[in-house]
Amino acid sequence: LEMHCHTSKYSRCSHVEAVNLVRQVKKKELHGVIITEHHYLWREDEIKALRIEAGLDENFLIMTGQEVETDIGHVLVFGANRTIKEEISLKDLRTSFPDAGLVWAHPFRNGNIPDESKLLNPMLDAIEIFSMNQTPKENYLGLKAWHKYKFTAISGSDAHAENMAGVYPTQFDHPVLTIQDLVTEIKKSRCR
Repeated sequence: LEMHCHTSKYSRCSHVEAVNLVRQVKKKELHGVIITEHHYLWREDEIKALRIEAGLDENFLIMTGQEVETDIGHVLVFGANRTIKEEISLKDLRTSFPDAGLVWAHPFRNGNIPDESKLLNPMLDAIEIFSMNQTPKENYLGLKAWHKYKFTAISGSDAHAENMAGVYPTQFDHPVLTIQDLVTEIKKSRCR
């Protein structure tokens, strides 16, 4: 699954229309996409309309999460029941959405090297180690930290352009059909 991508519809920083983004992910033969706009959660009717416009059947997953600004940086939120419009502390995010999957997005970007306590923070369910928003060296540092500390790791392309979509997918050990399935698999560390 493509776990981290943005469309020009709701993320000002993106240059790709939603229909082109999902078609590109499908073209790469992935099973689906989770659209993670900045502080916006797509509604079910919007996802349904996107599926029809893109000409994709129900076998291709289109789900929605969101990327929010926190005191530790950007966090991907999967399974929240509403849009989180404001910046929020990680503690308040976890308290407000105890059942959501929380993933620290691109924590190695700009040369950051998070220490063990940050990477193993129990309020986080996973760390995004591969991202198009990190350099190859930063992705390597993420991989190295994952091998050292054994946290749950995902990858996400952080696509803001069509050619970026689907570059760094996450593989799951069990079928994922709903956002709750996705959260369960992340929390049980059945992904890589």
